[in-house]
Amino acid sequence: MLSVQEQQQARKARELIEAVGGLDAAAEITGMSISHLGRYQSPNERDSMSIRIMEQLEAVTHGELSHPIVTRYLARRAGYSLVRRPDVPAGRGAILELLAEQAKNQGQSDPEMFRALADGQVDAEEADRLIPLFYKRLETTAQMLAELHAIARKDMP
Repeated sequence: MLSVQEQQQARKARELIEAVGGLDAAAEITGMSISHLGRYQSPNERDSMSIRIMEQLEAVTHGELSHPIVTRYLARRAGYSLVRRPDVPAGRGAILELLAEQAKNQGQSDPEMFRALADGQVDAEEADRLIPLFYKRLETTAQMLAELHAIARKDMP
């Protein structure tokens, strides 16, 4: 039996394969057999997807809400949030849009947090409801930081 972490990795492989259209589509993209790809997503098989295969499959999922599935999972496992870096520095209009998005996200998350804390603690159900709000807030702030790094022409640490 696989460890819990290996089973989570298999689930992420399954999500990635589903995001590209299933095993047939993944086999066409990667040139691998359906049975081999099937083992990557099995919670009972020790086979793990290589970085090369992940990269090929994630390249097809641009524009999907969860893109990049495996890379985002690995970043979160390591304690990081993943934010796409801008291709070119944002202009004044884009920065104003990000500021507006930050204010909107804060306006949605703060009142929910105050409601959750009304009884002095945040329970599991409340935390579950708050998590996506705070991820949106964090990702918008990180996007703003990436834009500022691009304007300053400095790589993010």
